[in-house]
Amino acid sequence: MKPVSMQEKGRIRPLNCHIVEAAVAYTLFVVLFVCALPSQIAPSLQQKPVNQLPVYGRPRPVIKLVNREIKGIASWYGARFAGKKTATSEVFNPEKLTAASRDLPLGSHVLVTNLNNGRSVHVKINDCGPYVDGRDIDLSRKAARRLNFVRAGVAPVNIKVLWIPRAAERCDDGTEMQS
Repeated sequence: MKPVSMQEKGRIRPLNCHIVEAAVAYTLFVVLFVCALPSQIAPSLQQKPVNQLPVYGRPRPVIKLVNREIKGIASWYGARFAGKKTATSEVFNPEKLTAASRDLPLGSHVLVTNLNNGRSVHVKINDCGPYVDGRDIDLSRKAARRLNFVRAGVAPVNIKVLWIPRAAERCDDGTEMQS
């Protein structure tokens, strides 16, 4: 074998040069591909949809129009949840006229009438619930007392939508809701 001079050494390419070039090209491709993907925003920085209730179990229809009436079953919740935050970040007070609903947007105002005795109460929806099948609205203890069903625990009611927040009057695509 003939000795190689320093000048010739610089011109000789290693035998596996094409493998190195392929590896560099592949790495560059992967880096560019990953950079082109949408970045993951930290969960705390993601924007949350406005006036969207969390869905537990199967989704229920949202009441779409003011003055719509629903017949259903009401229950009440009280002392066990006192001092805890509601879905609207308010502190729950069982001595305020509030309610929880899965069907109505947060901030809605409704008139609840006990069908057994005709008594009515105006409440604000500030929480999500009830989480028991067959129940349509959970009232605060004060509202249940006004409707006179604290001892019974549940009562048949008529729920009349008085007011829905402006943002909830539109569908997700920005069009007006249908009746």
